[in-house]
Amino acid sequence: MELPQSPQAVFSGPQLRARNAAMLMAAVFLGILVVAGGYFFFGRSGTPKPGSCLVLEERYCKLAERVVWAAPDGTKMDLLGFRLPAGAVIFSPRDGSVSGDTGGSSALHPNASVVGVYQPDSYDAFQATGDLALNIRGLSTVTAGVPLAQLQDTGIRLVGDYNLIVEFLAADDQQRIVTDEGTIAQLFP
Repeated sequence: MELPQSPQAVFSGPQLRARNAAMLMAAVFLGILVVAGGYFFFGRSGTPKPGSCLVLEERYCKLAERVVWAAPDGTKMDLLGFRLPAGAVIFSPRDGSVSGDTGGSSALHPNASVVGVYQPDSYDAFQATGDLALNIRGLSTVTAGVPLAQLQDTGIRLVGDYNLIVEFLAADDQQRIVTDEGTIAQLFP
C-alpha cells in the first residue's frame, strides 16, 4: 500500500468529499431531531406555560386537594393544597395588582412566602402560600400568565404537609371574605 506524499493528498479526493457530505447530512439530521424533540417535549420556547387551572403547568393542575383550615380566629377556609417538586412555577391567573412577602405574614407558617393578585376595587383575590421564591420584585401589577413564583425545597410544609396552598377569595353578600367556590369549581373541576 502506498502512502500519500503530501498533506493535500490526504485531505482531498472523491472519497473524502463523499464522506464529508455524509457527515454533514448526519449532523443536519441530528440537529432536526434535537429541535423537533424540544418542540414536542417543551413547547415552542421551552418555558413553562399555565395549564387549564391557570396557576400551574397542566401536569400539576390535577394534583389539587381540598383542605379545610381553621384560622386562628376560628373561621374556616377552603384551600387547595399541593405537594409539588422544586422548580414548579406559580402563574398569575388574572390581571391585577400584585403583592408578596417572603416570610412572617402567613398564618399558615411563619417562614412561608406569600404572593397575591387582587383587584383594588373588589375583594376578588388569588393567593399562593408556600415554600416559594418570588419573581415579582419591582412589579406592582401583573397580567394573567405571568410567573409569580417558583417552588423551592427548603423544608417548609403547610397544613396537611403541603408545600403550596392556593386560595381564591371573594366577598359574600355581607361583604365578608370567603372562598370563591365558583372560581375553584371552574379551574379545578
